[in-house]
Amino acid sequence: MTLVWARIAGWSVFVALSGFFGLGFLLIAPIAAYQRVVFEDYPTVDAYLKDHPDAQRGGGGLACFKCRSGSMYLSFWRGLGAVHICRSCGTHLYRSSGK
Repeated sequence: MTLVWARIAGWSVFVALSGFFGLGFLLIAPIAAYQRVVFEDYPTVDAYLKDHPDAQRGGGGLACFKCRSGSMYLSFWRGLGAVHICRSCGTHLYRSSGK
């Protein structure tokens, strides 16, 4: 009889843990999918230059289309790439792949 209860207790622990981790997966997976959708809403470099051809600078660099500043910083998105942001006015400009 003790062996039966041990099996039932072990099974309930397994179900409880899988439910816990399954719940974590159900909460985290949509967030990761949402981050990918938001990241892909930013234009690529080519699309940015197509929309703002005057953003191309003489030295081969890019400038902000709003304030014409060439100073940018990167906001890295884990596993996706980076979004280039203007240091002067804070405009999110374009995305670049991390690959």
